Amino acid sequence: MGFNEFMTKLFGNKSQRDLKEITPYVDKIKAVYPSIQKLSNDELRAKTDEIKQRIQDYVADERAKLKRWKWCWKRYFQKSFLS
Repeated sequence: MGFNEFMTKLFGNKSQRDLKEITPYVDKIKAVYPSIQKLSNDELRAKTDEIKQRIQDYVADERAKLKRWKWCWKRYFQKSFLS
């Protein structure tokens, strides 16, 4: 048994690692799927709009945090190099 075979047995190959990583997400989707399948087209459109809004809200919060961090770093470096 060579080194590569040993490492593959120990850690698995790339497809096995990928599968292990995505399996929890697939399981969550499978659990939610029956409730989504029951929705009418209008309800599904409304749910889609709701999810889009949640994503936009999350992204806006993250952008605000990033803006604050950039401001803090800018002030820190201005004080450090100008002092």
